[in-house]
Amino acid sequence: MRYRVRLGAFYLSDLDAIDAIAGSALGDIYVLRDKIVPMFALTAFHGDTVLGAGGVIPVFAGSGVAWAAVDRGVNRRLIRAVIETAREGLRRIAEAGPFHRIQADVHHDFQAGRKFAEALGFIHEGLMVAYTH
Repeated sequence: MRYRVRLGAFYLSDLDAIDAIAGSALGDIYVLRDKIVPMFALTAFHGDTVLGAGGVIPVFAGSGVAWAAVDRGVNRRLIRAVIETAREGLRRIAEAGPFHRIQADVHHDFQAGRKFAEALGFIHEGLMVAYTH
């Protein structure tokens, strides 16, 4: 069965609709919430149900940090459609924004987050031992 997932405009209230597993983000969206720029973010829907949201937070000139949160109700079959849709969303944001570099910060022991980032096309570049937000 092929799931149909669509992208829509992002609103901060979309984060409240996501029952995210603790730490299930590229970046801690609940800490970074005040830095999220809605024009560089999108929400993924299946019908009217919010499956997840993600985007890029501008950090330096031309540089941004990707973030994402996926609802814990998303199963293994549905995650494939979410990943395909997220890839498209990230491409749209990269083309529309002022970014020449987008990175994803994922906690080193959050394996699902690392796999999600890799599925979006991010490459592991190393471990920032003393990294804090």
